[in-house]
Amino acid sequence: LPPLWVVNLDKSEDRWSQCQAELQSQGLAAERFSATNGRDLSDEDLQNNATFGARLFCTPGMIGCFLSHLRIWQRVVAEELPAVVVLEDDFVLFPEFEARLKVLLGELPSDWDVVLLGAVGCVAPVRQPLLMRLYPLLLGGARASPGRTRSIS
Repeated sequence: LPPLWVVNLDKSEDRWSQCQAELQSQGLAAERFSATNGRDLSDEDLQNNATFGARLFCTPGMIGCFLSHLRIWQRVVAEELPAVVVLEDDFVLFPEFEARLKVLLGELPSDWDVVLLGAVGCVAPVRQPLLMRLYPLLLGGARASPGRTRSIS
């Protein structure tokens, strides 16, 4: 399996403990990835790292989440990792997560970039408010898909 990383704020030790228990229940382990706390960002940080729309419509937490995922992409590139599994610290794994993930990875086309695990039955989906679904667009991180969406198992 690719490395498993869990995005978690330094102050949220209880959530990290819950993550470890959830992973251990399926015989898995993950690396904790220290999340960016949006509330700790200075005005200069916000100016340099978020669009005007993001600063206007997004909460500091949403911007911090976006920046955390941006740092993950940067690390993946710097370490030349072919894949990683990134989980938020409120994930709930479906039964047989590892087996489902292996099947999924075997079915992906060679040119895949991102797979949303909640969309393919590996982690329990949670309904998010509309604003949360729009924040990548507001932050300038949303891009047009280079191709069609492909279905897998």
